[in-house]
Amino acid sequence: SINIENIKSAILFDRPDEYEGLISAHADITEIEDISKNTLPILICQYKRLNLLQLTAKILDNEAALTAWINRRNNKQYTAIYYAVVADDPAMIQYLISIGADLNLQQSLHLLVRQLEAPQARETVFDLARIQGLGLEDRLSRLTRWVLDAERAGIRYRLLLPD
Repeated sequence: SINIENIKSAILFDRPDEYEGLISAHADITEIEDISKNTLPILICQYKRLNLLQLTAKILDNEAALTAWINRRNNKQYTAIYYAVVADDPAMIQYLISIGADLNLQQSLHLLVRQLEAPQARETVFDLARIQGLGLEDRLSRLTRWVLDAERAGIRYRLLLPD
């Protein structure tokens, strides 16, 4: 089983080697998603990591699967191209188009207007309970690294610790 929190951390802090190792261990990377049905392309676009999207496309190496995958919607019905537009990342948008992103402009504009009318601050959640496969000391060490990296990068976060 794959730990999505470790993958999200590798994306958030732009660690390509760690990211590649984590997703390469999974039999079908198109099935990796978080509880909100955010696929890897969506997560990558949220944090403006074009290099990781290119790496993922190279690993997948199947044009039809790649096109279907980047156009898959999350629970809010958004696709990767939507998040690239919201992030104002022209290079990411251009790359997504080049690999087959669906440009339903009417829907994208409607979703973008809705997002702008109700802005919400993005906050990363670091939860000790969701780090699996390590002892307490190693989990705390990893959590500490994430918090320090987030502080250095100016990323808003929330820290969840057990009572």
